[in-house]
Amino acid sequence: MLPHSLLVASALILIALAIPLWLRRVPPNAFYGVRTRATLADEGAWYDVNARSGRDLFVSAVIFLASIFAIDAIGARWAPELRTALAALVLVVALIVVTLRAMRDAGRA
Repeated sequence: MLPHSLLVASALILIALAIPLWLRRVPPNAFYGVRTRATLADEGAWYDVNARSGRDLFVSAVIFLASIFAIDAIGARWAPELRTALAALVLVVALIVVTLRAMRDAGRA
């Protein structure tokens, strides 16, 4: 699979994973969502924290997807490796932001 296709697929997978969290469709579980002592101990906290985190993940994934195409358009003459690395950097930064916000929200729960 080409790196560009892999990046686009990653963005789409993140969007697909974010929507059920955002819509409060994912019950407390051991595999999917923001799983901390606070969120697992209180179902209300679980849904609140995961809804916010799902929204954050959705927004980040859409920004990531748009940045892939923007980087391709702006850097059409750049080496493909540079475009891929820049898009991957956007993904890493977005995931760090989502994680930090989720942990902050879980700490308030």
